[in-house]
Amino acid sequence: MRSPVTRAAPLLPAGSPRIVGIVNLTEDSFSDGGRYLAPAAALEHARRLRADGADVIELGPAASHPGSAPVSAAEERRRLARRSSPPGRARTTSAPTTSQPPTTRLPS
Repeated sequence: MRSPVTRAAPLLPAGSPRIVGIVNLTEDSFSDGGRYLAPAAALEHARRLRADGADVIELGPAASHPGSAPVSAAEERRRLARRSSPPGRARTTSAPTTSQPPTTRLPS
C-alpha cells in the first residue's frame, strides 16, 4: 500500500548534526534538582557545555514535567535575565525553552 503522504524534502536537513546543551533554571528540574539556580552556577554550567561541544545552549526557566509548578512569563524572564553573559565574554547562541511568547522577547 502506498502512503498518501508525500514530502518534497527530508524531515531532517542534511548536514552536520548540532548538539544542544541544556541549563535548567528551575527548582523542580527532574534532571539536576535545581543545581543551576544561582546565576554563577548557571553560567559556569553553560560554559562547560560549550567547551564540551554544545552548539546551542537551551535555557529552561520552567519545568514542564507532569506535576511541575506553573511559572509566570514574568518569572521566566527574571530567571533568564539573571543568566546573561558578563561583559567582554564571547556569547554563544542560546534559546529559552518556553510556551509563553513574552518570555522569548527578552531585552537585548
